[in-house]
This record gives sequence, structure tokens and C-alpha cells, in this order.
Amino acid sequence: MSLAAQSISVTLGNLLYDTHVASLSVDLGVLPAVNHAHCVFPLDVPVEAAPGDEAALELDIGDGATKILTGQVETVTRLFSGTRVTIADAGAKLAGLRPSATYQSQTLRATITALANEAGVSMGRVALAAPTQFPNYVCHQQRTITEHIKELARIGNGMAVVDEDGKLSILSRTPGPADSALRYGREFLEYEMRDTPVPSSRVLVGNGPAGAAADPNVFRHSTEPLTGGGDDPSPGNLWDPRPALRTGDLVRQANTEINTRRNSRTKQLKANCWLVPTLRPGAVLEIQDLPGPLSKGPWLITEVTHSIDMNAGSRTRFSGVYAGGDLAGLLSSAAGLIGGLL
Repeated sequence: MSLAAQSISVTLGNLLYDTHVASLSVDLGVLPAVNHAHCVFPLDVPVEAAPGDEAALELDIGDGATKILTGQVETVTRLFSGTRVTIADAGAKLAGLRPSATYQSQTLRATITALANEAGVSMGRVALAAPTQFPNYVCHQQRTITEHIKELARIGNGMAVVDEDGKLSILSRTPGPADSALRYGREFLEYEMRDTPVPSSRVLVGNGPAGAAADPNVFRHSTEPLTGGGDDPSPGNLWDPRPALRTGDLVRQANTEINTRRNSRTKQLKANCWLVPTLRPGAVLEIQDLPGPLSKGPWLITEVTHSIDMNAGSRTRFSGVYAGGDLAGLLSSAAGLIGGLL
């Protein structure tokens, strides 16, 4: 693929660089990962950016600009070979603070929003399971805000990501039919599908005799483990104590998410294709026209790396897990990720 058909636009502070980037690598993932962009400028290009400056990145492969990342300059490295600027998005703010707050009688969404606000991060789209209320959630300082949000999202059968606008979004782990598609024989360079052993079963064990968050007995210690019907502990069935889960609804909801992730990890995907700027973690992707026994998915994408280099060319590498055998495929007329290429 020719670089002439591609455009990189990097905004650093008040300056826009749209023809000056020599190479680019963007790493996107699910929290607690922090999304980063590494931009290299030729030595003779004046780069005045400093850590803390506002920054944004867009890519265009000929069908319109796609915003990739919004954040702040993290580091500026000056070398004989050029200047390398690293941009980090709002995930860095979430990872940089260790909260000590306690949230009482709050829903998962309200608690996540309050934690994001503490780091100065706005909320984007939120897709959680039923708005179960926490009787009490204590944020101990052994975890960062991003680690707390990751755990809270998991209890709601969700996954936390920072979107292209720098906002925190909570996406469903069971998102429904594939929302985009790529085609074998046109975009793909490598496609690796791996079947892995089924992990040991895990049961999250709560602690509380109450049936609801509003029950006056909700903070009493229970005399029996609160498992939501989980099996007894054994070498193949691991019990994981979670004292914050003090009602049966919370335990059942959290264990549903554990089983969803456990089953999805038995099928994993790694792929390498031509540059697809619109591909991000959280997308549900179907691969069309695959030969032989290769599975078309749907795949829930968890990691994406976009790279552009004058010598190595342009690539998008991504990995993901199986999104469920009962999810419907795309219609043959689906627009897909890359519009007219399908």
C-alpha cells in the first residue's frame, strides 16, 4: 500500500503537522492499558511541543479523516535521527491517581462516573448490565482509578476503553451481532486463530446475608458463602473472595461476566492487515470469505496497533477473543469498516 494515498494529521498544542510525520505507531487496548501514539518527525522539522500540551491524531486513507486518539503530550525525545513525540490519552490520567473514596448506595455507572470525574475524565458511551446498586464500595489505594474502573466494569459484564475523543466508555462484553467486517484475500496479510484449553472455573464469593442493597442487614457478615449457586471449591473450581459483593444480584451478575470471559478466551485471534484506521478495541468484527476451517468469528477486538513507516509500509495488527457462537453475522451488503473495499 502506498504512503501517497495516506495522510497523517498530528496536532500538538496550537500547531498542526499534516505532512511532516516520518513514522507513526499507535497502540490501543482495553483498560488498564493506556493508549499511546508514537510520532517521529525529521530532525529539520521544528517541534515546539512540551509534556502536558493538548494533542490529537487523525489518519486518512482516502475515504475521509478518522480520529484515532485525543490526549496530551507525554514525552518529547530529541535524537540525531529526529524528534519522537509520545501522546497518551485519558487512560494516563486514570492510571496516575489512587483514590481513597467510599461510595455508598451507588449504581455501577454512578461509581464509575465519580471515579472518572476525580481524574478529570469525561464519560462517553456506557453499556452495562442491569443498574445493580452497590451497598458500599471502598476504593483502597492499592489500586489506581483505572484498576477500580476495570473491576467495576467487569461486574457489570462490560469492558472499559478510552475512545477516540478521549472519553471513558464502558462497552458490553456481549455486544450482539458483528458491527463491521473485513474480507480475506484483499486486506489480510496474516491470520492466526488459536484454540486454547478451557481455563479453571472461578466463582466470585460475596459476603452478606441481605437480598437487596437497601436491606438494613446489608453490612452484616454472612455465616455462609454467597456464591450465587456456584459449586464448592476444588482444584478445577477456584473461589475468589470479593467482600464488596454483598447481595445475591451482585454475585450472580459478576459471575456471569467471569463465565463470559472464560468461555471467550478458548478461541483467540491474531491478525495483520493493511491499514484500517477505524478498527478499535471493543469492535465486533466478522471476517468474510475465509478458506477451509478458519472461523469468521464474530471476534471481540481487544488490542489494536496501527503503524505507518516509510520503509516497512502501513499495517494494522489486532487481536481479540471469540464473541459468541450465537451472534448473527453481517449481511452481505454490510458497509463494513472500509466502505467501498468490501
